Amino acid sequence: MNIIRLTKPEYICYLALAASSRAEDIHTRVGGVIVNKDWRVLNTAFNGYKPGMSIPEKYLLEENRDEKGEFIIHCEQNLFNFYHDKPYAIGLTMSPCYKCSDTIIAHGIKEVFYIKEYERDKEKKFKQKFDFYGIKYQCLSAENIKNILSFMENDRNSLLKLI
Repeated sequence: MNIIRLTKPEYICYLALAASSRAEDIHTRVGGVIVNKDWRVLNTAFNGYKPGMSIPEKYLLEENRDEKGEFIIHCEQNLFNFYHDKPYAIGLTMSPCYKCSDTIIAHGIKEVFYIKEYERDKEKKFKQKFDFYGIKYQCLSAENIKNILSFMENDRNSLLKLI
């Protein structure tokens, strides 16, 4: 299948995936993008430490993953800094944790799209909050993900032609 144009949810999740390439948490790379009602990008973000801080070596080890998690600033918290328009929707590489669902709700987001479920949140409690506040949410389908992968392959081939 030759993809000409991604859907809006695929587009913002594709951008979220690109943003996750800058994530400082090597075990859980999360990226996000916030758009206005016209689907124009207002901000991108990823999870990590405060700006300018070096990643402590001990947090590169799997056995320190839980301890490291206490110090990581979540993508959603970084996402809601520095934008100058009314936010409408966000795309994420994974569903938000319960704590970050509060941030999303507080900023008036209407729709949330994500590539996969956050595996460590077994209860998916964010969905109860989003349902209560009338926020639409959607995990991309396998077909959506195939479209993104196809688009990425086309991008890859275009870049290789430049070399």
